[in-house]
Amino acid sequence: MNLFVGVIFLRFTEHRLQARKKLRIKGSVLTDAQQKWIEMQRMITLIKPDLRSGPPLNKYRLFFYRIVSWGGMGTGVNFDLCIMAIIVGNIIIMALPYEGSTASYDAAINNINFFFTGVFILECIAKIIGLGPRRYLLDPWNKFDFFVVASSIVDIIMNILGNTSFTFLRTGPQLARVVRILRVSRLIKLIRNFPGLQKILQTLLFSLPSLLNVLALLFLVFFIFSVLGVFLFSDVTQGNVISDFVNFSNFGNAMLTLFRCSTGENWWVIMADTMNPTLCKNGTKDCGSCKSFALFSS
Repeated sequence: MNLFVGVIFLRFTEHRLQARKKLRIKGSVLTDAQQKWIEMQRMITLIKPDLRSGPPLNKYRLFFYRIVSWGGMGTGVNFDLCIMAIIVGNIIIMALPYEGSTASYDAAINNINFFFTGVFILECIAKIIGLGPRRYLLDPWNKFDFFVVASSIVDIIMNILGNTSFTFLRTGPQLARVVRILRVSRLIKLIRNFPGLQKILQTLLFSLPSLLNVLALLFLVFFIFSVLGVFLFSDVTQGNVISDFVNFSNFGNAMLTLFRCSTGENWWVIMADTMNPTLCKNGTKDCGSCKSFALFSS
C-alpha cells in the first residue's frame, strides 16, 4: 500500500514539475504576445462543439425540460443536487440490511429501495423526454445512469419472478446479488459534482503505468520468496497458524501465505511456526529452521 501511494504522489509531482517547467521555458523564450497566441490556439483545439439545442417547442417536453434544468436552463444544478441527495439516501438504505433481521424489516427496506428505484426511473424518463434521446445520450454520465437504471429494473423483475410458483421463472440468488450490486455503482455519479474527486481519479489514471511496474516488482519479490519458502519450510505441516490452508507445502499456498504476511496478520506467529513447528511431515517436530528469521525479516 505504501508503494502504491508513493507512486501516485510521485507521478503527481512529476506532472506538476513538468507543467511548471513548460511555463518557465515559455516565459524565458517567448514574449507575452506569443504566449497569449499559443494559449489561444490551445483553447481552440480543446473546444468541443456544443451540440445541445434550446428548449423544446412541444409543451409537454418543455415541462420535463424545465424540471431537469431546474437551477439554470441547460445546467440543472438544483435538480442534480436533489438527485445527489437521493443517491446518498439510497446508499445508506442499502447498507442497513443485516444478518438475522426480521421479515418485516427486510420488507420495509425492499419497499424503500423500490421507491428510490422508481425515483431514478422517473429521472431517466424525464431527461429522455425533456432533452430528447439524442441529446440525452450525448452525455457519458447519462449513458452510465441509463445502464444503472436498466440494471435496477432487471433487479426488480428478478425479485418478482423469484417469488413466483413457476420454478422455470426463478433466477439464481447469485445472479440476483450481482445485479443488485450494480446499484451501488450509482454512487460514482457523485464524482461529477466534486472536482476534487475528479482530480484524484485523473492522478490515478496518470499513475497506472507506474503502478503496473510496481505490481510486476511485487510479483517478482513474492515469486522469489515463495520459492524460498517452499524450499525451506515445505516439511512444516502444523503450527499455531500454519495448517492445511496456511503453509509452504507448494508454490500456490506459499504465495497466499506470503500475501497474508504482507498484510501484517500474524506474520510473526507464522515465522515462529516455521522455527518451532508442532508437527512435521515425518511426524516429528525437528523440521524447523532458524533461517526463517532472516527470510521474514527481509
